[in-house]
Amino acid sequence: MTVEDLAGRSVYAGILSIEFQAQGSSVWKLISRTSGRTPSIYDWDATRARGNGTYRATFVPSDSQYAGSTTSRTLKVQRDLGEPRVVRKGARAFAVGKVSPGFARKKLVVQKRTGRTWARFSTVRTDAKGRFRAQLAVPPRRAGAFEFRVQIKAGGGFAKTQSPRLRVRR
Repeated sequence: MTVEDLAGRSVYAGILSIEFQAQGSSVWKLISRTSGRTPSIYDWDATRARGNGTYRATFVPSDSQYAGSTTSRTLKVQRDLGEPRVVRKGARAFAVGKVSPGFARKKLVVQKRTGRTWARFSTVRTDAKGRFRAQLAVPPRRAGAFEFRVQIKAGGGFAKTQSPRLRVRR
């Protein structure tokens, strides 16, 4: 959100409030508010998403010669997979990572690319801290690269989440 005066200059001093309305709800919840002493216009990027729903930003400038501004956007938010990676232990390969927020002892699916499509390879459960480790099968006598990804179905206020491709070379 960029707030400008009539001459096109950016207005930085003021209070920026960010509110969240969950899908299917009529209640707005305040999730962030700046003090007005900092360049609050940049706070939008620093606010973590709470889940699927509508986010509303309201800017009230500290100088009364400027008008306030409000904007909103409906977003589908994915869970944070961090950066899952492939770890090798001898001839075996594992996909390891951490899912947040609040994804303790939940299932996720590991998929393997077969041609142009992705097929379910295995299902694993996260530990109490949301970490996972899934063994990846790589044929011992076949050269080449194999691609896997981690997928979490939609639920709990979050959209379906997929990791980037995880490549394993033989």
